[in-house]
Amino acid sequence: MRLIHDLYSTPGRYYHTLRHAQSVAYFSQNWAFDSNLSTQEIIYCFVAGMWHDAVYKVGELDNEELSAQALLELHPHMQVAADIIRKTTLMDHLSPNITFENDPLTAIVLDADLRSLADEYDVFVRHQVNIAKEHGLSKITAQHCKFLTQFLVKDKIYRTPAAAHLEELARENINRLNEEFGNEE
Repeated sequence: MRLIHDLYSTPGRYYHTLRHAQSVAYFSQNWAFDSNLSTQEIIYCFVAGMWHDAVYKVGELDNEELSAQALLELHPHMQVAADIIRKTTLMDHLSPNITFENDPLTAIVLDADLRSLADEYDVFVRHQVNIAKEHGLSKITAQHCKFLTQFLVKDKIYRTPAAAHLEELARENINRLNEEFGNEE
């Protein structure tokens, strides 16, 4: 377990930390169980949640691929989990192509990764400030708010029945953040 701790302890991480990975793994596991997936599929969701941000460098487009490779170096039998990780990019979060019906394991991990959008508002804001810090900013900016509004354009932020109850609060949080910080430079 030391390797994963070391990976998540690289400098410049304020949000994409081991705590975030543990949260994603926890919700991935529980939602996979609630979705009546097999024991092996539940394990794949948990492992993908733990490793999805193992390699994280702001602005890099190969973080997910490098995270999947790091997992496979240590656990070569986790190919399914690595394939899930490869599909947790920003574009995958915004894409309508991954659905619970056609790829339930990835949909579960994507939803678990976005679960914090529906945290209590003050916690949600704290997460957004930490994400801004990872980008070298000291506060939430209009650009950050504009990025988050991309999720509002989607019919649904969350893909799975297990996360559907989070939809309204996530939308409220993003709208409120935009109202409060949308004009910040």
